[in-house]
Amino acid sequence: MSITISGKRYAQAILQIAKEDNQIEEWQTCLIKMSEALKDMDFTHILENPKLHFDKKKEFIDSRLKDLIPKSLNLLYLLTTKDKLKLIPYITSEYGQLRNAYAGIETVTITTAIPFDDKEKKDLTLNLEKSTGYKIVSDFKVASDIIGGIIIKIGNKLVDGSTKNKLNLLKEALLKQQNLPGDSPAKEGKTYGK
Repeated sequence: MSITISGKRYAQAILQIAKEDNQIEEWQTCLIKMSEALKDMDFTHILENPKLHFDKKKEFIDSRLKDLIPKSLNLLYLLTTKDKLKLIPYITSEYGQLRNAYAGIETVTITTAIPFDDKEKKDLTLNLEKSTGYKIVSDFKVASDIIGGIIIKIGNKLVDGSTKNKLNLLKEALLKQQNLPGDSPAKEGKTYGK
C-alpha cells in the first residue's frame, strides 16, 4: 500500500474520531505539532532507534509533546511501534483537506505573473466564494514565467488563464492549421497558368 493511501486512510479514521469527540480543530493542531517535531532529526532518530525500548521512546514523546490530546499521542505511539513515522506529514496534509471539506472550506492556489495587493486578493477571494459557495482560503503565488493572466487551482480543478497558456494554445492551433490537407494547391496537384 502506498504511503499516500495509508496517510489518507489514517486521516479518514482520525476525522471520524475527531467528529465523535468534537475535537476537529484540536486534532489539526496536534497533527501539525507532530509533523513539526519530526522535522527535528534528533527527535526522529530517537523514535526510530531499534535498540531503544518503547517505554523510553514513550517517555521521550510525552516530555516533548505533553500538550497533545491523549488520542493523538496514542496515534504517535502506534506509528512509532509500527515504524511508520514517515506517514505523519501525509496524514497531517490529508486531514487538513478532509477537515476543510467537512467545514465547507476550500483551499485555492492562485498564481499570477505579478503580486496582487491586499485589496485585489480580497476581491478575488470574495468572487471565488460567491461562485463556488465555499469559504475560500487563498494561497497566492507569483510566477513571472506565466507572462500574464492568472492560474486558479481549486481541489482537482485547474483554470489556466495565463498568457503563457494562451500563447501555447495559439501555437498549437497554428501548427495544426499548417498540417491540414488541402491547404496548399501544390499538395493537391493543382497547377495555375503556364
